[in-house]
Amino acid sequence: MEITLDPYMFRALPLDEMVRTVAELGYQYAELSPRDDFMPFFLHPRANDGVWPT
Repeated sequence: MEITLDPYMFRALPLDEMVRTVAELGYQYAELSPRDDFMPFFLHPRANDGVWPT
C-alpha cells in the first residue's frame, strides 16, 4: 500500500478528478499543495522595497 503522494503532476485535473486518480493509483492520502480551486485565497508572500523600513 502506498501512503501519500504529492499530486503536482495531476495539477491540470479538477480537484475531484485528481483525488480520484490518486486513489486509483493506490495511495491512501494526497498532499494538497495550494491550488486556486482548493485555496483561492492563498497568495505567495512577496517582498518589495516598501515592506522594510529604511
